[in-house]
Amino acid sequence: METLVEFLDIEPIENILGATIFKPKKLVYVCDHQTSKRQKEILQYYTKQKKLTQDVTFYLTDTTNLQAILSTLKKVTTENTNCVFDFTGGTDMVLLAAGIFCERYGTKAYYTVLPQGKFVNIAGCENLKEAFALPYFEVKDMLAATGASIEGYGHYRPDKKDSEMCGDVLKVWEIIRANTAAWGGAVAYLQHVTKAAGFAGRTPHQGLTITARKKIKVKAGLEVTCDVKIMQLLQAAGILTALDTDGEYVSFTYKNYQLAMCMTNHGIWLELYGFITAYKMQFFSHVKTSVIINWNAVAGGPLDTRNEVDILLVRGVTPIFISCKMGVPTPLALTEIKLIARRFGGAHAKAVLMTASNVRKDAVSVYQRAKEMDIAVVDANYMDKSKLEETLRQIAGGTFKN
Repeated sequence: METLVEFLDIEPIENILGATIFKPKKLVYVCDHQTSKRQKEILQYYTKQKKLTQDVTFYLTDTTNLQAILSTLKKVTTENTNCVFDFTGGTDMVLLAAGIFCERYGTKAYYTVLPQGKFVNIAGCENLKEAFALPYFEVKDMLAATGASIEGYGHYRPDKKDSEMCGDVLKVWEIIRANTAAWGGAVAYLQHVTKAAGFAGRTPHQGLTITARKKIKVKAGLEVTCDVKIMQLLQAAGILTALDTDGEYVSFTYKNYQLAMCMTNHGIWLELYGFITAYKMQFFSHVKTSVIINWNAVAGGPLDTRNEVDILLVRGVTPIFISCKMGVPTPLALTEIKLIARRFGGAHAKAVLMTASNVRKDAVSVYQRAKEMDIAVVDANYMDKSKLEETLRQIAGGTFKN
């Protein structure tokens, strides 16, 4: 394609989809004269990241004035060869003017139905239909389209998901589900003894054995206690080895360093379970966990603003932002995940609250609030593997009902 003409939209995916698919030699954006410098830089940043084209041009106009838009479109087609108009994005007035212009001058044009990804030939684009296919977006692509980037990962790197680790996570998750009430206390004990053993400063190749009293007093006179039953279950699952619980002391060895770090985090297992379930489905084009988002890959955004998203999935042009909470989530958690999904995914994004609690029964007000905010609630009723897989498919396809 020689020249692709896009009509700037508030939705990020509409602005970058055509260029991502067709990789034109020249990319033109028709936008309002009040379009910010940062918005232009975001689009340039995205095309550079994706190596789409070096030639990105912006034509400014009064997008509330029909004649001004028509004049601008005439200038665009005069200064650029073989223009194709993409009607996927743009304001109503700009699209009206573009329709009149195409009818008057016979300009080629097409439209993409989203989120389905259906190509519609408006005029003269029969050949493009053959080349049209929705791209496989990665999480970083969706973020780049809004001027953001992946700064790193929190407590778990998604590249650590070998088959053995996946199996270990599923084993631990089953232990948690069968012993929900006891799990918090068991983790509190492991957190204390692992920290006391200096694990945070160790390399993965150093020793992984811990010996400690079964009952340990911590600050303010509180006490943490080894849950022997949980420890035995973890040994049976292969997460711990060489477990000795005789007498006043307990001794055990973690299977590996990664599991040692995970075992001291109360809430990480729901996140890992959701992440691995989504990954093994082979349904999503991209699956990430513990993603730290930097709002300012392109300068000019909120200073030093970062957010961590527990699970991020992409299916077609639909990004799915998932917040994981072991207990009953707070109203603040709802607001945060909705804001992040809208900010970095646009109107096609899905916001999801995943919780190990039974929100529908135990926190009705939170559940009702989530429904009002159009946040999918995946609670304890959906935690079976097959049910969770089907639920994630429905959320991606827009058919899930709270």
